[in-house]
Amino acid sequence: MKKYISIFSLFLFMMSSKDLCADNGYYFGLFGGADWLQSSNFERDIGYTTALTFGKKFDNHFRLEAELAYRLNNGYCVRYNYWGDANIFRAKARTFTAMGHVIYDIPLDLCIKPYFGVGVGVACMKIEHVKLETAFAWDMVLGAIYPLTDRFDLDIQYKKLHTRSSANNNSILLGLKYKF
Repeated sequence: MKKYISIFSLFLFMMSSKDLCADNGYYFGLFGGADWLQSSNFERDIGYTTALTFGKKFDNHFRLEAELAYRLNNGYCVRYNYWGDANIFRAKARTFTAMGHVIYDIPLDLCIKPYFGVGVGVACMKIEHVKLETAFAWDMVLGAIYPLTDRFDLDIQYKKLHTRSSANNNSILLGLKYKF
């Protein structure tokens, strides 16, 4: 029991120590949220998205960030045959992305820190019974960070993901970031 109390005390000390954690440096984050797929041949329900990020914050309010994300949407797929007849069936759309972001933290003297950014990468989209497509992707990011402690931040963000095809995703995510 003493061992667990000691470990927990050390964890609390490291979370709250300003000397150990500067505002600039490395971080990683876990995100989850809602996703809406926009596609010309896919009628959808609200889906979900999860993401894992790793980044570096610099002194000039810029951040570089790498992100791996997964999106899942349920809906109805519409396929047209040679004669123009529509076949409608239930399907799932899955999107995997690997993105690199450049993010600018707006320097305002507020407890909530807004930011915006852009990213480029690759998206692999699979709609059941239809197609698998891997394509260049880019996205726009808008968000705000609320510091919980010196090491942990609460992050809310909106992302608009574009691919070369006619499918695009809109996501609202809530995440927890750990700075080290």
